[in-house]
Amino acid sequence: SMLNKEPDLSVICLHSRLVECTDSFFKSPPSGTRKVILSTNIAEASITINDVSYVIDSGKIKDFSHEKNQWISKKSAIHRRGRAGHARPGMVFCTYTSQMYESLNENLTPEITRRSLVEISLQCKLLAPSNTSIVEFLAKCPEPPPVSSTRFAVHALREMEALNPSNEDVTELGSHLLDLPIDPHLGKMLLYAITLKCLDPVLTLVCCVSLPEPFSLVLNTNIVDQKVKKIRSEYAEGTFSDHMIRLRIFQAWQKATEEGNEEEFCKENNISSSVMNTITGLRSQLLGHLRASGFVRPRGTGDIKSLNQYSDNWAVVKGALLAGYYPNLARYDKKALRLKTAKEKKVNIHPSCVLSQSVKLKLSTSSEITKSAMSSLSTEWLMFDDMDHLCHVPMVKCVTPISPITVLLFAGPNRLSSENISDSNMFLDYSSDSDSEDGSHLDPSYSSILKLDDWTAFHSHGPLINLALNLRQKLSAIFLRRLQYPKKTMSQSDDFVIKICVEVLAREDAVLNLVHPPDIGQRPRAIDAFRKSFIGCNNSDVVEENSSEDSQATCAQAIEISLYRGVWQFGNQTEKKLLKAVKQGFNPV
Repeated sequence: SMLNKEPDLSVICLHSRLVECTDSFFKSPPSGTRKVILSTNIAEASITINDVSYVIDSGKIKDFSHEKNQWISKKSAIHRRGRAGHARPGMVFCTYTSQMYESLNENLTPEITRRSLVEISLQCKLLAPSNTSIVEFLAKCPEPPPVSSTRFAVHALREMEALNPSNEDVTELGSHLLDLPIDPHLGKMLLYAITLKCLDPVLTLVCCVSLPEPFSLVLNTNIVDQKVKKIRSEYAEGTFSDHMIRLRIFQAWQKATEEGNEEEFCKENNISSSVMNTITGLRSQLLGHLRASGFVRPRGTGDIKSLNQYSDNWAVVKGALLAGYYPNLARYDKKALRLKTAKEKKVNIHPSCVLSQSVKLKLSTSSEITKSAMSSLSTEWLMFDDMDHLCHVPMVKCVTPISPITVLLFAGPNRLSSENISDSNMFLDYSSDSDSEDGSHLDPSYSSILKLDDWTAFHSHGPLINLALNLRQKLSAIFLRRLQYPKKTMSQSDDFVIKICVEVLAREDAVLNLVHPPDIGQRPRAIDAFRKSFIGCNNSDVVEENSSEDSQATCAQAIEISLYRGVWQFGNQTEKKLLKAVKQGFNPV
């Protein structure tokens, strides 16, 4: 905006998510005016602007895998140099020295060395020989990822019970996660949503967090930031949940699209219609996979209607989300006045979170904002989607407050036994990362502790702890049976256990005054989501009527999603052919 005040300069921003100035960078500026384009690396190879005379190369590129800037490669520097002088003599100015240029890599490091390997590691089990570990298999890549990254991914898969902890064999859960073209943690959410009968809102949220934020970038940031904050606050509806915002935005966009007001809605709320369309496509694709696996039946018990029996219950939806997000848990230590996780002694809430933006006081630091935000909540627990390590103190992003009973029922391993219950006098023996956790805060009348993992433990009266463990064990048993027999409907006793669980979660939220917005389980409307950009196909409601064709009908969406995520999902036939080729000694590229 400062540059735009210069009368002889016409400043244009070029970004893939910027809704303004979509074509103006191709147009010639008025006489006596110099056109200045501020661009991301989209101008490096994707777009050619013929009248560019000068290029200023910063030598940097944004690595979205780790949310940080890094040096470009020599190849990228050459590409940037070539942007100048297409139609007239040009010149390049580099903001780095020739010595720095010589130290650059010839090419950027392969993406496999820069991204999370959880999904890739699980898929490796399809191709790796039975006697080869995932670490050994990925080490055979032409440019293998760091061993530490692979081991971390394997640990994460074991922690979520997709792999057997002793021998890396794929578990029943892992085999179903392999069928879903999303991150395994998100796949686990879907499977729990089916068990808890709250499929639609969880399906929408899984698609939302798989893709970029729906809010578009705009130029007048100061004005728009306040507008976006207000929009986010309205869609949060008092829940202080970033997940609720994404769910409500998608539902509002669907309604506007059905009424023919999509363009107006997106402009008014700074929403990217392409992101929303891609969410619709991914919904259809995932629903097709669930149908093909037998989890969603075409009619009768187990159909889409019965699997949404509790979709309007926000407490149940949060339970399904936590089952997949674990161990992404944070707890506020009221004595030490800090938010912490199992691995970090202190974290803050990211400024983009609605919980952080809810703080009315003008506080200067993220720590002060986090303290104020958490002190205003009636619960000390948060689940989060991601953690940003750019700052000195890590920040949790996309958070939702949850009740302690939600943590007790859905965090930790599926299989817990009475051995996890101990006398409260043994609390001092547990490892702790908090200076305040010396056991002095325990109520002396509480006699038992239920330990979920090395970090999470609950203390209460013995009978209550036993009841909670019993309910948790029954829930886990139902979930494991659902995985083993996806086409089999639930028994009446299983339905009764789920009903009890729903009531417990809802009552706990009510006691804590956690807001429950109405109609969060509203069904998506049938719209032609890709009428502008893709091959015409219908959304999930139409797919419900044509379950045998849903995967084929979402081909365009699948390509778009794969291009964004960099992961291409094998179909059943492709997978068989590939495995056969590997066994015959071929090396697939």
